[in-house]
Amino acid sequence: MAACELDPSIVRRGKEQLFEERYYTHVFPNADPYFYLPRYWLAVHVSYTARGYPERAYAKWLVAHFVWHHLDKVLRSRRFKDVFAEEEFESFWSACDAAFKAALAFYRANRGTGAKALDVSTFFQRRGLHNEFERFWSKAPPKYRKQFKGAFERFTRELHTKSNE
Repeated sequence: MAACELDPSIVRRGKEQLFEERYYTHVFPNADPYFYLPRYWLAVHVSYTARGYPERAYAKWLVAHFVWHHLDKVLRSRRFKDVFAEEEFESFWSACDAAFKAALAFYRANRGTGAKALDVSTFFQRRGLHNEFERFWSKAPPKYRKQFKGAFERFTRELHTKSNE
């Protein structure tokens, strides 16, 4: 939940601090399960898409934050949220995969070089990285944007179709 709402670097530092007063109301603003369930299922999808790729584990919260800001615009009704939780969408897995590829391209482009290059773990702990990634995204290699956009548009169409069944 927190990766969707907060700077992903905060989530990387551990869940204990999310219960501190300064973050608690952002992470748990209400008791509506329809607020939490889509965020939970997004985290499941992102975690599954990261599985088997060690570098992706470090980028997981950045990717969750990024994808959430696209998904939130689509999941406007309870019906859409229910369908998202109940159905498998190959196109959504593809969108998450494209976001991971772009996040790792972002890392490689910005980690530095030589002895001062940041390792992947340190890089994804930086504050404000989600804002830097958004700027990178607008200039990212077009193949990642195209792959994400195509997969996300397919997902949106499939979600609408399944919602009407």
